[in-house]
Amino acid sequence: MEKFEAPLEDLQLDLQNPRLVEAETQLGALKSLIDIGPGYFRTLMTSIKDNGLDPGDAFYVLADDEDETSFIVVDGNRRLAALRVLSEPSVLKGIGLTDAEVKMLTTAAAGYTPGTISDVECVLFDDRKSADLWIARRHGRDLGGEGRLVWGPLEIERFQRDHTNLDVIGFLERNTSIIPTDWAATKKAVENNSSSLNRFLSNKAFRKLIGLTVTTETDDSKVPYFTASPDIVLALLEKIFVDIRDKKINTRTYNTAEEIEGYIEQLPAKLKGEGKQNSTPQRFRDVNIAKPNNAAATKKTAASTTKTTQATRPRQTLAEKKHPFKQPETTKGQRLVYEASRLNTATYPLSAAYVLRAFIEHTVDTYMTVHSIPRQEGIKPIELHRRAETVIAHLIAAKTASGQDLRAAKRVLGDTKDKSSIQALNDYHHGRYVIPAADSLRAAWDACIPLFIAVYGSPS
Repeated sequence: MEKFEAPLEDLQLDLQNPRLVEAETQLGALKSLIDIGPGYFRTLMTSIKDNGLDPGDAFYVLADDEDETSFIVVDGNRRLAALRVLSEPSVLKGIGLTDAEVKMLTTAAAGYTPGTISDVECVLFDDRKSADLWIARRHGRDLGGEGRLVWGPLEIERFQRDHTNLDVIGFLERNTSIIPTDWAATKKAVENNSSSLNRFLSNKAFRKLIGLTVTTETDDSKVPYFTASPDIVLALLEKIFVDIRDKKINTRTYNTAEEIEGYIEQLPAKLKGEGKQNSTPQRFRDVNIAKPNNAAATKKTAASTTKTTQATRPRQTLAEKKHPFKQPETTKGQRLVYEASRLNTATYPLSAAYVLRAFIEHTVDTYMTVHSIPRQEGIKPIELHRRAETVIAHLIAAKTASGQDLRAAKRVLGDTKDKSSIQALNDYHHGRYVIPAADSLRAAWDACIPLFIAVYGSPS
């Protein structure tokens, strides 16, 4: 290989260029390169006129066997063609382009001074075979990491300093109630299909719903803000993220503005926040719902230190983060408690119902195993609601817990009319149309806490 500068007039288009369908002459090659996309060709011309050639992208050339004073460009043909048209727009006439295409490209060439670019950087190869090795690295995708890796949408946005999607994903990552293992899969799915998220964030109706605006900062970066309640924004985005992960949302199902507006229309009222907006926009990157770090959250005033009887916002998860009972000894029991503390009952009511039933059964069976209480009658397993009744009766008889303490658990688990009974939990599991209410699930967990304390003990 040899690097050198060559006069523009010494370079010839490659009639064997893989972009060309058929070309026997230089003018035929020029037309074929324009036909790939006249609009793209105009953009390339305008870019070269305004910015010049990429200083790190030399032309790959071979010696011309038929003319020792010229070189054949084996990589860089579109750039060479654009330079030809910029330098001599009249070359467009008579090569078979439409009048509109000739006018468009002639207009694009206006203002370019011929000779502005006279010599260009070239790399001379001995033959096509040696040149092809490097051309493949330029144009082949991936090649196991040897070639150029194509940027994905988020990488392009980082380069363009557009933080809209990135800040929204970061907001979810900091604040989401989705359990870590599920969040990793959810985040990956959204990043791989960020165009679907971007369609929602660009939609007029969705922007109005959460008060979304994008501001250009002093460093020219684009940063998203919102004015809706952070809890509402979080719950709404969690649903969208999960629907993208579960392939309910993609560029086919929700592509147009009307389709996205239809999605918003069918959302529960609580996810739409009933139109409530805060007056001051907040940056997604600054909001930490779990651990507020803004001045308004930490500032102590006379009003905040005065004892009042303000209503406490109900928790969103099936269980509290801290528990008044010891952790179960089994890995499965510990995992069930962990997930119960993180599952948002409004967003994932069926998942919460499954976890609630599973932990009740785990608790009942743990007690029966420790106290050698049979779980079968012959070869037939005893139904869970009867096993629960047996455990509660045994606890009361052993004076491990009082009947008064366990009354709520006994009622919730045994009353078939209760929406949180074991029978109801079974229906949520097997029924095709039955979905539990978030409040009922949280109430059932709270009612069973005395049972959990009696079986696992209180933390020391």
